Amino acid sequence: VDVEAVLDALVNGLNKGSGLERVMLAVLADQQRRFRARRVAGEHTAAWLTAFDLPRVPQHPHIFDHVLGSQTPLWMGRAQSSSLDDLVTRETRQQVGEGMFLLAPLLAGKRQVGVLYADMRNTGRPLTDAQFVAFRQFARLAGECLLALGSRKR
Repeated sequence: VDVEAVLDALVNGLNKGSGLERVMLAVLADQQRRFRARRVAGEHTAAWLTAFDLPRVPQHPHIFDHVLGSQTPLWMGRAQSSSLDDLVTRETRQQVGEGMFLLAPLLAGKRQVGVLYADMRNTGRPLTDAQFVAFRQFARLAGECLLALGSRKR
């Protein structure tokens, strides 16, 4: 097992196993100055591999920055997360579209790897509590795998 296998299992497991229609792992790139898509799964996601590019501007944080910094998974589009709606910037919406979505930090111990994103935009079906639970668990377990792989290489 290597890092690539863990990342493939993460996005494909969420897509096929949890039924999340569009899944993306956006990693920190360009000396942590932007998020770029590293892995995607689902229909209408292939373009993200080349087109998804979300700059990090410290003076203007967006929802991806917030999730990574707070280390807290979010279900955006619900009343519980409405206080964070301003962090879903125009640029973020241009990248992923409108509507509900899930976000979770991907952490290998204390190391920030990136942000996991998922939605149900292809059919417009609502996200479910079970999907959010699976999403959070997949992100946590993938982080543990990445940490273990990093420890093993030393």
